[in-house]
Amino acid sequence: LENAKCEVVQNTESIFNMEILMDYKLSGFAESKELREKLGTELRIGYSNAKQFLSKLNRYGITMDQFLAAIDNIKKTKEN
Repeated sequence: LENAKCEVVQNTESIFNMEILMDYKLSGFAESKELREKLGTELRIGYSNAKQFLSKLNRYGITMDQFLAAIDNIKKTKEN
C-alpha cells in the first residue's frame, strides 16, 4: 500500500498525449507492449494498452520528471 497510486482529479490540461507515447515508442511499435509493461511497473501504475496507459499517466498525476526518470531507469536496465 505504501506505493499505491491514487487517482488525482485535476481541472488542468493533461500533460501526456498520444504523440508523447509514440515519441517514446510506447505506442505503434513492435516493442511498445513490452515498454509499457516495464514503464507501468516502474511507475507503479500497471500494464495497460496504449489508450488506457495514457489515461493512467494523466489520472494518477504522473509528472514529466517521473516519466522521464522511469524511462531512463528502463534504458539503464536494458544496457546492463
